Amino acid sequence: MSDAISAAVAAEMFPPPPGGRTAEELRAEAEALVPVDVSEFDETYRTAYGVTNVEGPWPRWLVVALVVRGISKGATVAVEYSELVIRHTNDSSSTLRPAGAAPVRPDADPMGCRYCGLTRRHGEQPTTWGTHAYTKPTQFQIKARMLERRKKAGK
Repeated sequence: MSDAISAAVAAEMFPPPPGGRTAEELRAEAEALVPVDVSEFDETYRTAYGVTNVEGPWPRWLVVALVVRGISKGATVAVEYSELVIRHTNDSSSTLRPAGAAPVRPDADPMGCRYCGLTRRHGEQPTTWGTHAYTKPTQFQIKARMLERRKKAGK
């Protein structure tokens, strides 16, 4: 009985690759999307009901498995603003970024606050996690915001 349950769980978690692709092709596609120079990732998961959950850090191999699962279940997987975004068909999504890096706000000032993206000297700002004062952005955020600004300018 436990073998049948295990097989059913495996089939649900990792369905056969779509479009006649082999498992090796699917894994190669996932490996190409996940940065090789990052060993751990944090995940922000948003459900179809709008509930957000932050988890991690996840090791790189697990992130590759999440991407393989996403692709095999028909999800759209893309790299956006230096973050790996998996958009599932049920309107839920996972955003994976290097462990310890705050989420990127591409429309923000490159030196804007780490949490809200507002300009440097702001007072207490309310967020879903409570209020916060200006906090310097991470180098990862600064670079992603500058690249996005350059992309919007058409350079």
